[in-house]
Amino acid sequence: RSSSTSFVCLLLDKSKSLSPSSSSSSSKSSSSLSSSPSTSPHEQPSTLPPSRINAPPNNMTDQIPVNQTKLTHNKTDTSPHEKQQRNHSDHQQNKTDHDKTENQQGSSRNGGWWSKAKNTVTSVLGKKDRPTKLEGGGRDWLVHASTGEISAKHDPSFFLARSPSPLLLVSHDSKDALVFVDLTNQEEQLFKTKDNQYVGLSQKVKKTKGYQYYDTVVSAYIEPLPFVYINSTFIVTNDDFVLDVALWKIVENQNVNFVKASDGSTYTAGGGRDFLLNSDGTISPKLNPSLVLGVGSQDLVVSKKEGPRIKLQHSQELADGKIISMDMEGGGVIASKEEEIADGWRVRQSVLAVEGAMKIFYDGNFLLTSDGSYALDISYWRMEEGNVVNFVGGESEQEDINLDEASSSESASDGISTGNDP
Repeated sequence: RSSSTSFVCLLLDKSKSLSPSSSSSSSKSSSSLSSSPSTSPHEQPSTLPPSRINAPPNNMTDQIPVNQTKLTHNKTDTSPHEKQQRNHSDHQQNKTDHDKTENQQGSSRNGGWWSKAKNTVTSVLGKKDRPTKLEGGGRDWLVHASTGEISAKHDPSFFLARSPSPLLLVSHDSKDALVFVDLTNQEEQLFKTKDNQYVGLSQKVKKTKGYQYYDTVVSAYIEPLPFVYINSTFIVTNDDFVLDVALWKIVENQNVNFVKASDGSTYTAGGGRDFLLNSDGTISPKLNPSLVLGVGSQDLVVSKKEGPRIKLQHSQELADGKIISMDMEGGGVIASKEEEIADGWRVRQSVLAVEGAMKIFYDGNFLLTSDGSYALDISYWRMEEGNVVNFVGGESEQEDINLDEASSSESASDGISTGNDP
């Protein structure tokens, strides 16, 4: 594991032969909050929220703070009082220097190596130097051949994992429909499904234009959410947040969240907050009973939690440098077909799917697609719980990479290979 100091010094050595250039990362705003049609305070969710863009941050500092020893006083003491004042001043300065050192060391210990290098290398290397194989951050990985797990090299407490699923409206006969147990019209109950998943809330409440809301998710590894069913209409939490279809657009794949209005209009009937508890264990919006609560696709993320970690089925072959499919129990990891451009980086979102897993290989540091054009990347190189992991490439689609080093019984094809390739 490289230290933050050696990482920055290495980058500075590189910068001597390259022209510095600054650039700014682009991001798209998103929101999945719900509202009534008359006073809609929300925006439609973006297809690429800011956290999904994996371009490393910019404006790297070119110096590392260094503690300098204070020079001793050469002045002769003129009086005991003056000496006492000077000693007190020196003591305060030494304390300040000590605290500053502790803060610097603490920032490196707590929350990570990127505390000094978090603005990373884009400005140092220049706009035309964005290699796919960029070391020193969120593209450096450790493969655990015996368990199938993959951890971040710079903070091995974070593992590749599956995110919770967003709560959506799906068709009644969809495989993604949720079937709940022990639904009742009166008593407080839990959102628990027959396959032992739970409906829960994001950690922080969000605010916008007179509304508070929680993103609502489904997972086997979150705290179950208690609710009551009021007036055979409203599904309500203990703190008076009401289940709500985003923008009251009661259509398939629309987000469903919990909201509270600051003007007292939370319990507004006749729209996206009216639900039916069906006898088969499903929950439908009253205005369209052919739809039910269901789940959306899961993202690939980093997590310290053991439960949601993914375990690849061909991890030994991966550790040996062979090209493998990212298969795991219940499916695999795929990349979106659409490529986004973020500050010169090529980004393809990673999601979990039932079939068609990506083909990748491991060169001892990077997890690369079979053609070497994309590397698995932690968004913004931030080691944070639930931060997304996508496939990111440099400016050129094909780089100078020797696929012979990735020995495999399969030949790498042009473009990104999946398990469905002929």
